[in-house]
Amino acid sequence: MNIKKLSNNLGAEKQRIAKYCVCCGDVNLKSSPAILMPFVAHRIFGWEPVVIDDSWGLHTVKNGNAYSICKSLFCSNCGFLFCDLRFYDNELSLIYHDYRGEQYNSLREIYEPGYTLRNENLNTGITYIKKVELFLEPHLTSPFTILDWGGDTGKNTPFKDRSHIFDVFDISNKDVVAGAHKVNRFQAISRKYSLIVCSNVLEHVPYPAELLLDILSSMDMDSILYIEVPLEEVVAQYQTDLHLFKKH
Repeated sequence: MNIKKLSNNLGAEKQRIAKYCVCCGDVNLKSSPAILMPFVAHRIFGWEPVVIDDSWGLHTVKNGNAYSICKSLFCSNCGFLFCDLRFYDNELSLIYHDYRGEQYNSLREIYEPGYTLRNENLNTGITYIKKVELFLEPHLTSPFTILDWGGDTGKNTPFKDRSHIFDVFDISNKDVVAGAHKVNRFQAISRKYSLIVCSNVLEHVPYPAELLLDILSSMDMDSILYIEVPLEEVVAQYQTDLHLFKKH
C-alpha cells in the first residue's frame, strides 16, 4: 500500500460529483450515463420516479419514465468502476440506519420485489467463513485480537470464537453477537489489532482510500488486514470499458 499517495489523494477537495478517481486520484476517467437506483434516491433524497405525460405540458420533453440520473465512471489508471455521485456522511446514515430492518426492507421491496426474501437468506450468514479462516490462519499467531470494521453484528467475522478480543465497528449501530464488543470509530482507531476484517464494506463508502487510512491507524507492523468485496456481474463479464455496461 502506497500510504503517501493515498494521503496526497485525500488532500484533494471532496466533491459531490467526482472529477477524479476516489481510489487513486487520477483524473483520466471514462464516463457513461446511468441512473441512481430508485431505492437509494428515495431513501436519501426523497426522490421518487415519475411518469411524464401530456398533462405535464412539457412540449420539448418527451413522455416516459423519469429516474434520477448519474454517470458510471471508470478509471483508466487503476480500473476502479464507480458512481460519479458521492454521498455525504449524513446521507450514508440515512441509508444504513436500521440496515435491513423492517422499514428499510419495506421501502426496498417496493422498488425491488423479492428483496425481503433475499434479505432473509443474507441474514442467515455467509457459508464460507471456514474458507476465509483457512486462508488467514497461516498468517496469525495466538492469542490474537480482531476488529471487524463494518462488521454489522459480527456474525460473519472469521475466528470470532477464538479471538482474545473481538471488537465490531459499524455505523448501523446494531446489537452485536455474543462475545463481541461494539466500539465507535475513535475507539477503533485508538487500538491495535492482530486482524482487521473489512468484508463487503469498501463498495459502500464514498472515499475508500480515506477508510483505508482510518483502518491503518488500527494496525501495527504485524497486523493482518483482510479485505473482501463482491465480484459484481459486470466486472466478471467484461474486461474493459466497464462503465459502458454499468447502468445503475
